[in-house]
Amino acid sequence: MGGRMKKPPFQPEGSPQIYRRAVSASRVGLLVQAGLTVAMTLLSLYAGSPALTGAALHLGGGLVVWAILLILFHQHRIERVEAMEAERFAAAEPASAAPFDQRADELNLARNRLQHLYRWGLGAASFAVAIHLIVAGGLLLRSAAHAWSQTTLVTTALRDGVDTAAIMAALIAIAFVGFVVARYQSGMTQVAQCRLLRGGATYLMGNVLSVLLCFVGAVAAHYGEPAPLAYLGGFVIPACLLVLGIETLLILLLSFYRPRRPGQVDRPAFDSRLLGWLTSPQSIAEAISDALNYQFGFEVSRSWFYQLLSQWIVPLIAVGLAALIALSSLVIVAPHEQAIVTRFGAIVGQPLGPGLHVKPPWPIGRAWKHPAGRVQQVYVGSDPVPQDPSRPLLWTGSNVPKGDYLIVAPTPLAGQAPTAPPGRPSPSAGQGLSLVGAQLVVQYRVTDTAKYLSTAEDPTQLLAALADRATNACFLTKDIDTLLGSGRAQAAAELQTALQAEVDRLGLGLQILFVGLTSVHPPDEEGVAAAFLEQIDAQQERAALVESARQEAIETLASVAGSREEALQIDRQIIELQQLAEALDQAPDDPTTQSLQQQIALKEAQIERLLIASRGQAAQIVYEALADRWQRVMAERGKAERFRFELAAYRTAPRYYRASQYLKALADGLSGARKYVVAVNRGLPPTFRLDLKDAASTIDTVFTQPQ
Repeated sequence: MGGRMKKPPFQPEGSPQIYRRAVSASRVGLLVQAGLTVAMTLLSLYAGSPALTGAALHLGGGLVVWAILLILFHQHRIERVEAMEAERFAAAEPASAAPFDQRADELNLARNRLQHLYRWGLGAASFAVAIHLIVAGGLLLRSAAHAWSQTTLVTTALRDGVDTAAIMAALIAIAFVGFVVARYQSGMTQVAQCRLLRGGATYLMGNVLSVLLCFVGAVAAHYGEPAPLAYLGGFVIPACLLVLGIETLLILLLSFYRPRRPGQVDRPAFDSRLLGWLTSPQSIAEAISDALNYQFGFEVSRSWFYQLLSQWIVPLIAVGLAALIALSSLVIVAPHEQAIVTRFGAIVGQPLGPGLHVKPPWPIGRAWKHPAGRVQQVYVGSDPVPQDPSRPLLWTGSNVPKGDYLIVAPTPLAGQAPTAPPGRPSPSAGQGLSLVGAQLVVQYRVTDTAKYLSTAEDPTQLLAALADRATNACFLTKDIDTLLGSGRAQAAAELQTALQAEVDRLGLGLQILFVGLTSVHPPDEEGVAAAFLEQIDAQQERAALVESARQEAIETLASVAGSREEALQIDRQIIELQQLAEALDQAPDDPTTQSLQQQIALKEAQIERLLIASRGQAAQIVYEALADRWQRVMAERGKAERFRFELAAYRTAPRYYRASQYLKALADGLSGARKYVVAVNRGLPPTFRLDLKDAASTIDTVFTQPQ
């Protein structure tokens, strides 16, 4: 070949037979990987276990690994065949082959494809495997976290009624087949041309580990303890998938910056360095040394630092373990916390207060801390999710909690519905209960940390369950009108008392500080909440009218009698007077009549005194009547006395009395007219002298009568 040929990222050596065996091994690995994936998928569908699902997803990622290895070794075999044919052609016809030296790269198509596979195929396959592992691990962890929050992680670890013995047998068979094939593939990596098979063998050995973890969980579930299988499937296996995926992705990114030697075959990123020692016949230290040498591009294991570290690694590990054991013997308790120390699972001593304390080292002794000094709270009810306090909670609003409604007692109006005719359903049918949405907050404080941590596995969850049960029991005795109105605070107080009694009975070591109904609302479906709002508006209008009438009554009574109390007292006396009058009308004999008349007189006098003593319109009317009566009596009495004296004067001098009365009448009659005194002589006619300049001295004034 000519000198212009680019150097490939691999060393083209070996015979086609070697690569043919590698192709056969890759084909076997792909078929076994596919078969195990199908078997594990069917087994996970049968068992309904997240752990088996995670192992099946892990197995599925190996299909990409074996597929790219099969394609790569197949292309190697084709490249070797083309290279050998080109060499034979060049040896047989040197002169005729010379013109083709300049275009050898273009004619050798297999080598070009192989270069592209090394340059892009392995990276794409590694990226696909990394994304598959990261996505699968993330989804499984998310599902496990949701199940943990809903307390269904252990209950959904394995489907009810499955044959755990059959699952164990199937898992052992899958692990055995995978282990045998992985060891067979790793044995072929001793041949330099087949070294890439190590990536497939490593991945398959990792599958065997995940299957064995599932087997351990299945054994525990077989003996009635599904928790290990739940934790393995919920957290351990997904975490392993995430770690392997992140490792593959990091190695793929670092491979862009790793120094390369000409003709050196790149180790694919899906060939996990963490799992490499499981399939490598070398020791762990040698595997680590080879990995470091490969990554840095030079013999790191021959440096002085590596030699020094290899000599002192055991003492350093021992010192580190001793330091960890010493640190595990110290307990730092915060100011708001208390700690309980256990020795082999049993509580020893009293709760530890804030400060630095010493305990037996782990795993002999452990310290369990809890914020005993803080006020904690849980939410229960139809929607036990805290609401945003900055947003108003309207019955017909979009932020009304959508949860399961609570059952409450029927309203008093439910029993007042009219009865139905015979043969027809009662109108009150279906009114025996009501539904209401409510959210309660329970604030509590830990008073005995030892009881709190030892009585129940999850005391907070138990408290929430107790509060929920107490809420349902209390609401069954309250109607919805009471809970929406004045009985809300009373219901909360009853709940606090009942919950504290239940907590004390179970010995949880808690003090219930406050129970509050943060929200109570009718159902929002089918316009129920809107109907309640209309009813409340009507009740408010009615209350406003009643209050206005009460105010008007108070004003009327106060204006009449000075105050409401005095008016009511006078009203009671008047009612008693009316009762005495009715009794008088029905009196059978005279003694009873006289007694009733005396009582009526006394009652009238008492009423009159009350009216006089009051400061309202009634007292004013009474005083005005008394004044008018006094004035009229005195006036008539004066007239009578005057008539008596005038009669005496008439009897003494009748003529004088008549003359004086006549002159008085004239004086009264002429009081508004001008008077003239005319002096005349006897026998002579009268003479009138008038001043006509005076308007009042006219003839009309003299000869006319005043109007």
